[in-house]
Amino acid sequence: MALLRAWPDAPSGAPPGGGDAEALVRAAVRHGLVGFVAHAVERAGWALPEPASASLRRESLGGAARALRVKALLLRSLDALATVGQVPVLLKGYGLALRLYPDPLQRATTDVDLLVARADVGAAAQALARVGLSARRDDGARHGEEDSHHLELAGPAGLVELHYRALAGWGEALEGDA
Repeated sequence: MALLRAWPDAPSGAPPGGGDAEALVRAAVRHGLVGFVAHAVERAGWALPEPASASLRRESLGGAARALRVKALLLRSLDALATVGQVPVLLKGYGLALRLYPDPLQRATTDVDLLVARADVGAAAQALARVGLSARRDDGARHGEEDSHHLELAGPAGLVELHYRALAGWGEALEGDA
């Protein structure tokens, strides 16, 4: 916690040792903050003991590799949607990471979240089919449900959640065309 509380400054005091260092890495992985924590540890000049240091490096590199895969899918998806004249709003993921993280590859992400108007979902899904994505089984039927807020499209390149509501639940919704 000292590392995160002090950000963007270096924390005062010594780095965690032994079991505390390993607990830091486990918590960072569990909360999707391993890339950020690796950056903060380096910036603070902390030298974590082995095996915590090796585990932090391995996990942060793995997270960066997953983020690169998602970024590639994002770019392909944006290109596909542009061919049908759609410019979606980028939700969460890489777009948020560009704004808030020192390096966008530090943010844990597993999918692409795009917001379009409900009326544009069909055309957007067809455009994304051209990059190998198709609606997950049974998800297409959920598209019309009252509390539904996105259509999941999956393929070999990964998962795109095509949102038509920015927010849905508890009887309230913020529509994508609002």
